[in-house]
Amino acid sequence: MGRYEVKAGEGLLEGYVRNAPTGLCELIWNAFDEDAENVEVSIEYTPMQAIDHVLISDDGNGMSMDAAMRGFLNVGDSWKAMPGTTSEVKKRPVHGKYGRGRYTAFSIGRLAKGLPMNNHSIWDLIRHDVVMTVEAGLVETLRAKFEAVLPHLDERQQRLVMAGEARSLGHGGIAAVASASGASRSRVSQGVAELEAGEAPLRRVRREGGGRKALAATDPALIAALLALVEPTRRGDPCSPLCWTTLSTRKLAAELTAAGHRVGADTVARLLREQGFGLQANAKTLEGGQHSDRDAQFSYLNDQAGEHLAAGDPVISVDTKKKELVGQYKNAGTQWRPGGDPEQVKVHDFIDPALGKANPYGVYDLAADAGWVSVGTDHDTAAFAVETIRRWWNCAGSDCYPDASRLLITADGGGSNGYRTRLWKTELATLAAQTGLAITVCHLPPGTSKWNKIEHRLFSHISMNWRGRPLTSHDVIVQTIAATTTRTGLNVHAELDTSTYPTGVKIPDSQMTELNDTGALRRHEWHPEWNYTLTPPSK
Repeated sequence: MGRYEVKAGEGLLEGYVRNAPTGLCELIWNAFDEDAENVEVSIEYTPMQAIDHVLISDDGNGMSMDAAMRGFLNVGDSWKAMPGTTSEVKKRPVHGKYGRGRYTAFSIGRLAKGLPMNNHSIWDLIRHDVVMTVEAGLVETLRAKFEAVLPHLDERQQRLVMAGEARSLGHGGIAAVASASGASRSRVSQGVAELEAGEAPLRRVRREGGGRKALAATDPALIAALLALVEPTRRGDPCSPLCWTTLSTRKLAAELTAAGHRVGADTVARLLREQGFGLQANAKTLEGGQHSDRDAQFSYLNDQAGEHLAAGDPVISVDTKKKELVGQYKNAGTQWRPGGDPEQVKVHDFIDPALGKANPYGVYDLAADAGWVSVGTDHDTAAFAVETIRRWWNCAGSDCYPDASRLLITADGGGSNGYRTRLWKTELATLAAQTGLAITVCHLPPGTSKWNKIEHRLFSHISMNWRGRPLTSHDVIVQTIAATTTRTGLNVHAELDTSTYPTGVKIPDSQMTELNDTGALRRHEWHPEWNYTLTPPSK
């Protein structure tokens, strides 16, 4: 082996050979730069546990004498400085470009001058500087993966994905990932630290408290100023936790900005929600005075319904739906249509003399979850109401309840089936005689008509089914009602009733007295005006 002299300033070379662990790292790097697959570092000790010698061996290609002369004689120059330089055979990225690492290897001799140490303490010295090399092909694979994936992730997700790759590669992974992704090593290291800390997913990009402070924090008087604007226009029960405002958020934001609180409409909306406000429509809840026996009547009605259902007897809820104009009239709601092509309807809702109105009267069977609707073309009278019940029983009820001897009807207290209407009772007495059923009627107490089962089990679904659709004819109304279904299994039968039902029919006192005397009309002890039974003559 030849001997060559390197000329350099003593202070320069002295600075190169001060750090023995760096010298070990350089020898290991040089081995991998020459395509080594395995590098073995062997340290032997004296009986006093001082280092005797350090042997570093590898299975790389080595360096020719000519190459050594070219690479070692010029201090500060390196063949590795050229960008893109790789190893000769396996094309690995090489490390070192300042031309000084070759001399740091001489610092290993200084280990023998130090205090006694073992292999573990040697590794503690060099473990932060030794980075195992990663094949160039794997770096290129990582680069392709990162170019495809990282643009779709936020900053934190990118950091953790890169950290996961670095951890899977082991030693040298951080450097390889940084090279492949273009990120700094510190950023990859931060991600590795986060993964190793075992933190739960944040479900957010920034940590708690990151970003700008909320306006409510930087402007403590903002919420008080907002509430001062809203309070005078508050509606509803002041004790309710939910309150709302009629002022738009844009107007509120403008007022607040003019008062020195710079804020936008979106922030105003968020602050209002945080304070328990929300936009609400009117709620139809005021139906007059409440009767003192309201709850007791509901309890009585519920007991009657439970008894009939347990015995297998039908229980129906009846009522008249809102009368509908027939023709090309606006109907509330929306439906899917081509953009810019809404259904054309009349400007004014004047009744069409030729088509008139439709009077849907419904029967809802509680046990069967089934509806029956007669669409009348004449007046909504008690005779029309009972005729609808008669048709339901003859066509559907008698088949569903062949062994029934009783029928319970729940109805509100007004309209064609009101508890004061004499014609309603006489028509039901006739129906009881025809069917042989004992027909019990329980009226809902005053002010509770919307609590009737038919309202939210049948009529509401009909309204949703024809929303945004003009009811151009009676046939359209019947077919739309019949097509109403729900996910719970509701099915509806609908038919047109073109019969005439005159108004103003008077029932004399004598006829009502006869019903009472013969027992055809039997009033219950509890609120006899709301609860009564019509029995057939044989009973």
